[in-house]
Amino acid sequence: MVVFFFVICLADMGNGEQSPPNSHALPMIQLASFALHKLFAEWECGGHKVPSLRPVPPGPGPVSEPELIVKAKPPKKPKELPANARHMHPCMVLTHMRPQLAYRELNEPPATAGTGAPVGPFTVGVDVDGATYIGTASSKKEARKEAARAACLALFDLQFEPSPPVAAVPAPAPEATPMFTPDGST
Repeated sequence: MVVFFFVICLADMGNGEQSPPNSHALPMIQLASFALHKLFAEWECGGHKVPSLRPVPPGPGPVSEPELIVKAKPPKKPKELPANARHMHPCMVLTHMRPQLAYRELNEPPATAGTGAPVGPFTVGVDVDGATYIGTASSKKEARKEAARAACLALFDLQFEPSPPVAAVPAPAPEATPMFTPDGST
């Protein structure tokens, strides 16, 4: 066969020595592709029909090869809001309803003279369904939350419940009695 002759010619470096396995001029994937091409060409010359692996553009005239049929995926049904969406974090609800969103910073607050760290307000935007929703707050985390809250309000008419204030829990008081006494007894 022609393919085997080609492989033997590649392995022979011209002086009768076999080449090392990694020193071929052509990578193995290209060699395999060429071998398949030659095999399919030989089959076509023999009168066999070989399926086309590429879609044939529609045009006038008869098509000699069968066309590759690509089935369209059925449209996804819209997701439903979770039952407790009003009590969830706005970013979590928006990610659930519209996955793969990216939040982007719209401004860089000026750095303070003393520390060099940026000090608010931060402005963050998120693009959803062709519209940009913006949130501004004193931290990046809160700005993302506000942008997601604005998107959820506009897209899903979802009003979030205000989060309860976090109460500081006092630390337990240390015991008044020492664990060891000066004389060494407990």
